Amino acid sequence: MYKNETGYPSTTEVLRAHLNTDYFTEESAARGDAVHGGASAHLQGLFVPPLKPEWQGWLNSAKRWIDQMVDRVILVETRLISVKYGYCGKPDLITVLRGNDFNTLCDFKTGQTVERWWSLQSASYRQLAQEDKGIVCKNGISVRLKPDGSGGLATDCLPYQPCLNVFLSELNSFKFFKAA
Repeated sequence: MYKNETGYPSTTEVLRAHLNTDYFTEESAARGDAVHGGASAHLQGLFVPPLKPEWQGWLNSAKRWIDQMVDRVILVETRLISVKYGYCGKPDLITVLRGNDFNTLCDFKTGQTVERWWSLQSASYRQLAQEDKGIVCKNGISVRLKPDGSGGLATDCLPYQPCLNVFLSELNSFKFFKAA
């Protein structure tokens, strides 16, 4: 489970107002944590114990997508901080995908509907990676994992700079109202 002890708001906190929480339940949060934990372990070459049978398909999808698409792992589930802008986040993966010679930021999703805020999340994480670790990502993708274990469907995020600008506007608004 993600725990933010940085003193800065996280990307998810900043964007929460734009998330459709109709489907957010304790069960979906636990499933998401388990699937992300398993994917993280798989990316690091660690043993991944089986999940609950009803969650295993999402993890199998992550493993299948990773095995087919990831050439080189750059960073996995690392908390990053922007002192410049005053926020933090924990991207799922920065990688070089097969056939590419550049870094891509990947975020795994267990939901099946593409959400516009994903591009803002990706841009915020790309900014964090560059500022905190000096890692430049040429693009960002969201990978929708399938519950049947058949793999993942990658969706390119919208252009970086406009999305970062919108995210930073949201961040400023978030800080303004939090200070009140």
